[in-house]
Amino acid sequence: MKKQLPVAGIQLIFNTPHGVESWFDEKAIRCAAVTARIPTITTLSAARAACEGIAALQRGEAKVYALQHLHAERVAAGK
Repeated sequence: MKKQLPVAGIQLIFNTPHGVESWFDEKAIRCAAVTARIPTITTLSAARAACEGIAALQRGEAKVYALQHLHAERVAAGK
């Protein structure tokens, strides 16, 4: 029987697995997250971006851009 992870009240999971030993934990966490429809972030750069985005939302400063527009601006700037 699989061990159940407590997911009540959890809205976002940051899980940065490292090494072979963490594979079983990672699988259990991801399975529980998917079942409970909880977003999971697995890299530090994505975690940082999520934190910055959440903070911007809380400050009322969130902006949405089309990726095509951002790409066009970068191309035009020669980056």
